[in-house]
Amino acid sequence: MPKAQKAKRRRFKASDKLRILQATDQATEFGEVGRILRREGIYHSQLYKWREERAAGLAAGLASGLAGKPRGVKAPDLKALQQENLKLERQNARLEKELKRAEIIIEFQKKAAALFETTKATEES
Repeated sequence: MPKAQKAKRRRFKASDKLRILQATDQATEFGEVGRILRREGIYHSQLYKWREERAAGLAAGLASGLAGKPRGVKAPDLKALQQENLKLERQNARLEKELKRAEIIIEFQKKAAALFETTKATEES
């Protein structure tokens, strides 16, 4: 039995989105927007999303705001990297302080052990 092919997702260019939006904005007759949507094979929710994208793009000063977003892994945020770096620096300073304290304790224990060895040796003699 042949394997069913996976459906391809349609992609619209910014120019196509703008053309469809202009056509629906100019629609004046009852049912005309529905005809345009059926002709283009899109849903009203997609049209709504494109209108939001256009408004956000115009507010941001872009030509149409309908160009797709770049795909792929996003670069880490600079502020997040700076915060992470600051956190790691604080942790490193705390650990160095603990290490110094531990070294002092170990040195004291060595001296105390040596002192007890000498007192033990003098008591036995």
